[in-house]
Amino acid sequence: MWTLNALASPTPDVALWQLDLDLETPWQVGYLRELADDEGARALRYVRSADRLRFVATRLSLRRLLGERLGCTPLDVGFVQREHGKPALAGGGLEFNVSHTGGHALIAISETQPVGVDIEVVKPARDTAALADKIYAPAELAWLAAQGDAVGDFYTIWSCKEAVLKAWGCGIAGHMARLSAVPGKDHRVVLTFDDAPQPDTQAWLLPVPEGHTAALAIGPARSPF
Repeated sequence: MWTLNALASPTPDVALWQLDLDLETPWQVGYLRELADDEGARALRYVRSADRLRFVATRLSLRRLLGERLGCTPLDVGFVQREHGKPALAGGGLEFNVSHTGGHALIAISETQPVGVDIEVVKPARDTAALADKIYAPAELAWLAAQGDAVGDFYTIWSCKEAVLKAWGCGIAGHMARLSAVPGKDHRVVLTFDDAPQPDTQAWLLPVPEGHTAALAIGPARSPF
């Protein structure tokens, strides 16, 4: 089935969990009991059992964690979508974000600031060089030149960028090359947008299972554009 474990968070402003799934678990319709009707319908649209299980396990775990903090049942947690599709709590009060890939997912919850999280499976066959002009900022190219794993480093930067853009709630289209996310000391990520420093946003690389990359970002309430 799946297990949910609390992770050490790099910031006291965010609580963080890792969800580990056995994707060979036989599908059971009973998994849908604590989900809303639209979520159950979405789950059943997935053709592959593993995709259904990944969606249901992540959404159900999120509902349970939020319900604990809100003092309600998982099914009573209400969601809305913000302008660019980022899920949010109906009525506000907590900020959260999730990301899943393969047999793992990350869930982040904050009481103070917008949050973004991303986890990626490193895919060695991907042609990362062909994406360079669309993805990398100049400072990132300089960092990459000093590294030794072109594919792994691509996913490291991708995770950082996606976590930040999810925290900002703006989507990734058109913004990837404008945002520079360079890994620095103590797992922190140095951020600029259109070459301007972003002191109100913080990001960190996260320790994750081998063959993956992940990052966490928080703040601010408004993106820089």
